[in-house]
Amino acid sequence: MVMNHTLAKLFLLPLLLFGVVAAQCMKGDCDTGKGMYQYTTGAIYKGMFKNGMRHGKGIYELPTGDHYEGEFFKDEMEGIGTYFYKNGDAYTGEFKMSKMDGVGTYAFVDSCKYTGGWVSGQREGQGLETCPNGTEMKGVWTTGKFVGKGKYVYKNGDSYEGEWKDGKKNGRGQMIYANGMIYDGNWTNNEKDGQGTLTTPSGNVYQGGFKKGIFSGQGTYTYRTGDVYIGGFENGRCHGKGKYTYSDGSMYDGDWLMDKRHGQGKLIYSNGDIYEGGFLANQPNGTGKMAFAGGEVQEGEFRAGRFISK
Repeated sequence: MVMNHTLAKLFLLPLLLFGVVAAQCMKGDCDTGKGMYQYTTGAIYKGMFKNGMRHGKGIYELPTGDHYEGEFFKDEMEGIGTYFYKNGDAYTGEFKMSKMDGVGTYAFVDSCKYTGGWVSGQREGQGLETCPNGTEMKGVWTTGKFVGKGKYVYKNGDSYEGEWKDGKKNGRGQMIYANGMIYDGNWTNNEKDGQGTLTTPSGNVYQGGFKKGIFSGQGTYTYRTGDVYIGGFENGRCHGKGKYTYSDGSMYDGDWLMDKRHGQGKLIYSNGDIYEGGFLANQPNGTGKMAFAGGEVQEGEFRAGRFISK
């Protein structure tokens, strides 16, 4: 996420801003007054001094191409200022001990902008991040990670709007995928987890439990064809007790094993026939009873859907 890109740059600041080392005062009063000082690193400071330290307003130019314009206190960037990065990024706001600290705005040259609280170079407290693609993260930040409600738009066109914690999707939220799929429900650490509704691009709808992004527990799956399954799920498949109503009028109510009728159940065919008994791999199997719509009854052993014997 954008927030991590920011932190990578922030870690560079302490390395670039060591205290004054003996070099040369190129112009003016570099003890207590206004002057220009060049350091052995090649960095140049132009501004106010006090007791030989940067103190007051000044400009600090680094050999990396970065530079800072603003206030100094006892040789540290402290107060209000702007830090310009060579790549075009810029931070404007409060500094303390040469780190972003207080309230400020970090603007990326070609993307997002964050305005809010900072502590020791990391986002902290209330803040708002906005991006040209529609991303808007408004809420609380803790050690650089987002907590609260916000909208994030991904590069591939997916978008999420809802609750966040520790920089991850946590709580209630809606994810709209670029392919047309929509999930609205609960999240845990970026995964669908708990109760939710998933609508596929083709129009199928699942309502029920999720575990680590997969259908799990009790749920209802409605197919665009008109078929409806209500019951247990495991690893994304019909599993346990469940009732499946087919669009042709037939219905099965009973045990399921990984999307197959398996165990004990009752199957009502669209023509009115009724079978009740054992199932194996979707077919009547074992002890059961078939009552035909015409009145004939077969009761006994079945194998692979066929009556074997009484």
